[in-house]
Amino acid sequence: MAIKLIGVLILSISFSASGQIEKSLKELRENAHFAWIEDSVSAQLTIYFERDSYLSQRIGRVRKRIDLEIDSVSRFMKIPFYNKRIHLFVVESRAYMEKLIGRETNGVAFYKENVVTGIASANLWSITRHEFFHTMAMNEWGVPETWINEGMAVACDNKWHGFDLFQLTHYLIDQNRYVPLRSLAKRFRRIDDRLSYPLLGSFFKFLNQKYGHAAVLDLWKKGLKRGLPANLTLTQLEREWLNQIQQVTYNSIDY
Repeated sequence: MAIKLIGVLILSISFSASGQIEKSLKELRENAHFAWIEDSVSAQLTIYFERDSYLSQRIGRVRKRIDLEIDSVSRFMKIPFYNKRIHLFVVESRAYMEKLIGRETNGVAFYKENVVTGIASANLWSITRHEFFHTMAMNEWGVPETWINEGMAVACDNKWHGFDLFQLTHYLIDQNRYVPLRSLAKRFRRIDDRLSYPLLGSFFKFLNQKYGHAAVLDLWKKGLKRGLPANLTLTQLEREWLNQIQQVTYNSIDY
């Protein structure tokens, strides 16, 4: 079993292609706020956690669970195996996440280093397919437009906050909280993520089901201007999607 204690040291940051701060693997491993235990038992995964943490008492079960999540992402992407080692850093709260990466969030993906971060505690579990998808897809397929990247990551999870994506979309429409696709594509970062993420996840789930993986991958690589499937406009695709959503029923959604 490959488990060892890692020392601590603070190093400088680098920047991702999008201009956001992207932490290096070395910087995360040597962050002075943490004394990591490193678990490299899995063939394609290394997990970093602290002694006596919530995860440390469950590492065997958690390792198997995360391996299954990575396998699920591979199946969604239709790749036989992701041949790069993923480095997962697990903390116990959003406050600790801020100490790790510089901002308070549930988790991020630093794809250049094959790094994912997440939270595991008695009250919060944020280690999901979403961030694994970002890391794996950007390394396999390249970096797409943001709205495509986030929509596909939610579609890979196949749910949002526990809700079915199609049912939640219908609910949001009925609540007059729907945001048109063109706005989501053009102004993604300026729209409430409680709306943008599930709506785009629902749309990309629809595209994947109706037009297939190859069409979605073409959109990923070519973008909004050149990559829409079946020679349709975004408005036409949106109409098809919403027509299908109207056939979906939902119960007991409070969101």
